[in-house]
Formats: sequence, C-alpha cells, structure tokens
Amino acid sequence: MASVVSANTLQTTNLTAKAIPTGSAITPSSDGRLYRPNLPYFIATRNGQGDEGGGGYMSFGNILANRGNWYNANGTATAPEKGLYAFWCKTLTPSNGEIVDLRWYINGASTDSYGAGYSGNFSGHKTMEAFAIFALNKNDTVRVYNINSGTRCCGTHNTYMGYLIGG
Repeated sequence: MASVVSANTLQTTNLTAKAIPTGSAITPSSDGRLYRPNLPYFIATRNGQGDEGGGGYMSFGNILANRGNWYNANGTATAPEKGLYAFWCKTLTPSNGEIVDLRWYINGASTDSYGAGYSGNFSGHKTMEAFAIFALNKNDTVRVYNINSGTRCCGTHNTYMGYLIGG
C-alpha cells in the first residue's frame, strides 16, 4: 500500500534507502544525496548535413534522449510540470560570413533572452551557443529561433537540450 506525505518541510536525521520505497520519485543514496531518477531531460541534434537557412524556428530532429517524452522533432519542448528549467543550444555556420543569433521563444512569444557571439573559428565555421533558465508552467513550450538570416550547417554539430532543475 502506497502512502502520500504532504508537508511544507520534511526533516529527518535518520533517512535511509529503506525509508523510501523503490520506484519513488525521490531516491536517497547511502551518502545522503537525494536523486530524482525520472527527472525530465532531452538531448537532440539536427538531422542531415545540408545547410538550413536562417530567419525561423530551428529544428533538431535527431532525438538522442527524451526522458518524460516532452520534446518533439520540430524543436518544441513542452514542460511536463511546473518548475525551473535550463536550456542550451549550439549551432555551427558553414562560413565566416554567416551570422546566427538565437532567441528563445516561450509559448510562441519572443523573450529577451538571446544567444549571440562566436566561440570559435575552424575552417571557416563559426559556432554559437545560447543558455537560458526559465520558470515554466506545465505545458509551456520553448523553442529556439534564428533571428538572423545566417545559415547553419553540419547536422550533429547543432545540439539542443533541456532539463528540469527543480520545482
């Protein structure tokens, strides 16, 4: 028989692995750390090697991990629960002349959170990264938008990931 405990504060000095049943949302380790083995996260890369033009939402159709099934291949992450989420995106341009600026969109509306700048230059490529933390409600959506006309290339060199930090 399962029990549900609801409290504003839960304190113990004698928490053991036996105190929390297997399959719980929180699992204690022997050294006192608490783990959430079902914490939602996703990692996706872009499909294909061809160039993709700018000025639109970015897609990352090669899904490498999707715990909680909250990410889809068109680039939309839908928050499975209310909480604080972290998102990271990296993209690669095919040449020095391309400019890619990323902006985060929540529920289809632009935010003031940008990713801009270049972290390297190799054989004419430029990389760009963006990181953001958002407080989301359940079913809020997050997408990455390239606000410039710059092209991105090279499939798996483009990565998008997100994860729930906490509630």
